[in-house]
Amino acid sequence: MKNFGMKNKQLMTANIKMVKKLVIGIHYIKENKCKKILFKVFQIFKTVSGGGMYEGGNKFGKWIELDQRFYHENQVIYNCEYKNGQKFGRWNTKYMITSSDAFLLMQKIFLKNAFINIQVVADHIAKEVIV
Repeated sequence: MKNFGMKNKQLMTANIKMVKKLVIGIHYIKENKCKKILFKVFQIFKTVSGGGMYEGGNKFGKWIELDQRFYHENQVIYNCEYKNGQKFGRWNTKYMITSSDAFLLMQKIFLKNAFINIQVVADHIAKEVIV
């Protein structure tokens, strides 16, 4: 009788271990697939993000960058160009007043018989770079 009890205990232990391995195996396969998918997505975002391209970790080509304080009431973007990871050429600063409008070039605007220079909005960036 004792032998029979030991065999049952061993079978139960073996079954529990097999079930645990099976569950871990299924989760591992799912997790591994997720990691592969995330890795592919990460690779895509690594090569193309921020409206431009990376080459060897350096930005190059034309970029569309968002202002650091970009949100629905402060929609400022920068159209720019990079060469070898360095800023190059003209940087156009654009803004949008409401989401239904198109982005407008941020320069002097003639409004009600007075010139208003709204380029001051982007002035905080120059201060942050200098400091």
